[in-house]
Amino acid sequence: MPSSSAGWRGTVTITVAQGDLRWRRSSIRKELSAKGGRYVATVEGIEAEAELVFTQRDPALVSADHTLAPESMRGTGAALALAQHMIADAREHGFTCRSAPA
Repeated sequence: MPSSSAGWRGTVTITVAQGDLRWRRSSIRKELSAKGGRYVATVEGIEAEAELVFTQRDPALVSADHTLAPESMRGTGAALALAQHMIADAREHGFTCRSAPA
């Protein structure tokens, strides 16, 4: 990722107009590691997290390796919100994202 987002950490409050998230407060945060990181979604009233794990392939390319939503979050739209957030992050910070190689 470009240096402008390389150290980004924090929480972004989102509103998702679909599924059970429509009337719940939810947030997505980005956590970085040495080889990539993950986007983590939480939903008010649910004590669990959904995640989208990614790998840094080169400075301007990340791959979305997998999403995981625990049973308590399935059907809420959390996994879709994570993917949409990653795409928005890529557009804002000038990197490309793709699905993980098979």
